[in-house]
Amino acid sequence: IGLPIYLGIAILSPLAYPLIFGSAWTKAGEYAVLISISSFFSFISDPLDKSCLIINNKTWYIIFWHFLRVITTLAVILICWKFAFNFEIFLLLLVIQMALLYVINYFMNYHFTREKYLS
Repeated sequence: IGLPIYLGIAILSPLAYPLIFGSAWTKAGEYAVLISISSFFSFISDPLDKSCLIINNKTWYIIFWHFLRVITTLAVILICWKFAFNFEIFLLLLVIQMALLYVINYFMNYHFTREKYLS
């Protein structure tokens, strides 16, 4: 369900943003293409977060995952600041970081769910 939606967002954003909001939003439409990648992975992984919390009683994991997200976001910020990367590189690294964390989150929740029902 999410793939066509986020693919459509990625394709239409560069055209839709300037059309709807004006030419000053052209860059925002281009950035939305990148952001749609991590948003897609969030769409897949976030519902599992809630079920993991309720079904598997893994509240420690949810706290740990959000802590890891904060730490890795700070790392991306520090790396970009240290090497004086421009905004586009920062955004790309942030999208990669978030997409990887959401993929890890998906597989951890899958593991916890299998652990619960296979034991």
